[in-house]
Amino acid sequence: MTVIEDDAVLPKDLDLVMAMGGDGTVLRALDVSRGTPVLAINYGTVGFLTAGDRADLAAI
Repeated sequence: MTVIEDDAVLPKDLDLVMAMGGDGTVLRALDVSRGTPVLAINYGTVGFLTAGDRADLAAI
């Protein structure tokens, strides 16, 4: 696993993008992922676009 905090230098050969944040983070990850699958974990308050929240992380 590699943590990339600057999406301006996102590698092109990723297998998965894990977005940890709120819905805005998920939308940004989807925008820059170039078709790479995105797994979204809610670390915000609502998380309508996420697979679960931090309490569900081990199960996901």
